[in-house]
Amino acid sequence: SPLEISPNPFIDKLAVSYQNDRATSVQLSVFSTYGNLLFSVKHGFDSGSMQIEINELSSLPPGFYFIHCKDDTGRISSKRVVKIRE
Repeated sequence: SPLEISPNPFIDKLAVSYQNDRATSVQLSVFSTYGNLLFSVKHGFDSGSMQIEINELSSLPPGFYFIHCKDDTGRISSKRVVKIRE
């Protein structure tokens, strides 16, 4: 998968790495297990590897979440992450 997330489990922030073979814009979204959109950000990137740090997750309760990464070709990569208490 072109999508890597660390750390997992996490406490308050995540580093998301995405590999792509051409310049693209990427929509990164965080969903609850019920499918509710909790956070979303869009970035433009050159080809190769990009990394985004998500710091806006400290207010989420502990549990399971899904990270979706969609590029401008429509390709979607997803990973499940776990938030734990400090």
